[in-house]
Amino acid sequence: MKQAEILADLIRKGGKVCLTGEMPECDRLEIMNVFNAMGLEIQTSPSKHLSFLLTAEGAIQSKIDRAKTLGIPIFSADDFWNAISLVYPSTK
Repeated sequence: MKQAEILADLIRKGGKVCLTGEMPECDRLEIMNVFNAMGLEIQTSPSKHLSFLLTAEGAIQSKIDRAKTLGIPIFSADDFWNAISLVYPSTK
């Protein structure tokens, strides 16, 4: 299963997400609003209750290391946008 498909399943389930870094496609407030609209609870740091860590440009390595230690799935910004297209396919 591709990363985007795995992430799409996690998004559909809801849960807790932590973002590290900046997504060039939108500012932090906009992405937080996207998370909220999808029913995801936003966390500021990885913990054992986190569903996944989303990494973007300038990601903080200590958050990545903590997520790895806890066995939390880690996804890139590209994985996220690809997953969104699977969860919310456009209608034509």
